Amino acid sequence: MFHLIYNTQTFKLADREYVKLRECLPYWGLRLDQEHIIGAYPNKRFYIKGVSQEIVQDLNAILTHTGLSVGITEIKEQSDFTVSFPSSLPGPLQIKQDQLTYRLKPLEKLYPTEIKNIIHKKLWTPVMAPPIFIHIHAGQSQSQMTEWLVFLILSYLNPHLDSQRLSHISFSEYLHLVQKILVPINTTFAAFYKTDKQGDSWPSLPEAFPPYNPKYPQPLDTLNTGPRSEVKAPSHEDVDKEALDFKPSPAPFLKQQHSKAPEAINPFKSIKTANNKTVINPFKKKH
Repeated sequence: MFHLIYNTQTFKLADREYVKLRECLPYWGLRLDQEHIIGAYPNKRFYIKGVSQEIVQDLNAILTHTGLSVGITEIKEQSDFTVSFPSSLPGPLQIKQDQLTYRLKPLEKLYPTEIKNIIHKKLWTPVMAPPIFIHIHAGQSQSQMTEWLVFLILSYLNPHLDSQRLSHISFSEYLHLVQKILVPINTTFAAFYKTDKQGDSWPSLPEAFPPYNPKYPQPLDTLNTGPRSEVKAPSHEDVDKEALDFKPSPAPFLKQQHSKAPEAINPFKSIKTANNKTVINPFKKKH
């Protein structure tokens, strides 16, 4: 059993949980310092050019657990990311550096798949020196743009992480760690790993239905609207009349029964065939 501390919070983890959490922390912008979970980028400044102040505020709130501080700059040489939002972009997201263009397709919906695709939403940046130019389609919502920038920043700050190492962590195990560790640390960042799929809810039991009788059906609008005592049961006269009116239905496919008693089989009796020829009797003596 391991006891880890983040600020004033303490987490108890089994050995198996601890090993898998230790591998996930760098992707969340966190690291271990003995028994303490701390931000991986304390006092580090990250500059972006081309975004609004509102987006920068959202980025700082989402990345606050990492120790990183995001700011706006208008100086091209000072910026780590230079972001633009063209409406004519052929895809949702592109990264350009020098003469190279990388077209990315971010993971927009979380579904059971390999953790190597979930943990960074299929977003990465090449191992290159700044400035890096990021083009996001103008049709994307601001929340979507902010989310993509978060994962691009984390990938840029730690480009040597190999997500293949997470292949032994199952989807359910990863979501368990998110709920147990990441949600208490930073609910806003943890929300990126929230699934939309809800568990199947068991339907509530219906109220008492009146006894069903095909001869006295209840209207649909009266079912479940009153106590059982309001349901009228058939009287004895109705039951007797129903019994008197009963007539058995004919059974057309049953064989007709004959009143004549079956005749005993005589193996020595001469049998005539359809063309009136006598069947040979092997027991008949020759004269």
